[in-house]
Amino acid sequence: MRSTEVQEFLKKQFTGSLATISDNSEADIAIVFFVSDKNELYFKSRTTSTHSENIKIQNEVAFSCYSHDSNYSWKYWVQIHGKVERIYDTNLMTKVVFLYSQRFVGSGKKLPSIETLCQEDCWSTFYKLIINEFKIVDEGPDGNNTMGEYQQI
Repeated sequence: MRSTEVQEFLKKQFTGSLATISDNSEADIAIVFFVSDKNELYFKSRTTSTHSENIKIQNEVAFSCYSHDSNYSWKYWVQIHGKVERIYDTNLMTKVVFLYSQRFVGSGKKLPSIETLCQEDCWSTFYKLIINEFKIVDEGPDGNNTMGEYQQI
């Protein structure tokens, strides 16, 4: 199943593009550093950023991530549709901070406490993107393995 392929690909990546939409249909896109675990992505962002404000109103998002080895003759990336939730649960936040600190060495020292990250008034915290469906773009000299339609996870 190609969802396993997506999970393995995302484990090796660390940046992606997050697209949100406001209540008056204005689109926003942001580059986020992320970690993945199964069918979820976790990213840190300022709670006052445009995309964070948009998520409060409309939590359905689009996300894309490409292989940094991609070039014109070989292209590989993943497009995702999902829902984003701000993390308030201390157990989940502990797990996410651990994953993030492992992936981005030195970041753990810069983070506030778990309790602070879970507070409503924290200026920067973590979010969870739950992947609902995905599409893989995989084109190379040996053929085109691009998925024509999105597939449910």
